[in-house]
Amino acid sequence: MLFQQKIKQITVHDFRDANKKRPLVIDVSQMDEYKQKHVPHSINVPLKILLKDPSQYLTDKAYLICDTGKASRKAAHRLHNKFDVTWVEGGTLQFGRHYKVERVQTIKAKDK
Repeated sequence: MLFQQKIKQITVHDFRDANKKRPLVIDVSQMDEYKQKHVPHSINVPLKILLKDPSQYLTDKAYLICDTGKASRKAAHRLHNKFDVTWVEGGTLQFGRHYKVERVQTIKAKDK
């Protein structure tokens, strides 16, 4: 019988403290979602790109996050056997309910 190792996970509250040390944080959201909001100090590597060549990005311990937490959980499940990854529960939405998120995209005013 094969047993899979359980993925590492962290709450947004504990992640906030860990993120102060500026670890590698990979946001696996699509670029437009990342531009709308993301946690400070994160880099955007969309899920498909990360899964295609994870060793290019996962050279050290990494926290994986996305908008809702679903895509980053999927990534953690796929990668945890070969890489030191930790899934951030609840994603950017949950993080943003308690802490400040960064935004790249601005809202354009409607033409008159």
